[in-house]
Amino acid sequence: NLLAIRDTEMSSFVVASADLWLRRAEVEEKRDKVHKESKALLDYTRKAITKLTELKRMLEKFKNDVEKQQVEQMADWQTKLVMMDSKERQYILQVSNYK
Repeated sequence: NLLAIRDTEMSSFVVASADLWLRRAEVEEKRDKVHKESKALLDYTRKAITKLTELKRMLEKFKNDVEKQQVEQMADWQTKLVMMDSKERQYILQVSNYK
């Protein structure tokens, strides 16, 4: 009878050890999977931040380009306006001379 109890204890210990080993293996697999997903998300986040920074730089460049272009266009219009005003006065003078 004592021998049967000892065999039961030993087999319970072996079963418990095997169960713990299986659980440990499952936990390690899950941990590895989560680690890989975490690494992928971190990489994706870094790429997104890099892209955002690049887009912000491009937006700032476009804003500066638009401002420069507007200044150049206004200067061009100002020059043309002065020329048109001069031509208008010249034509008015010519018309008044013909009358």
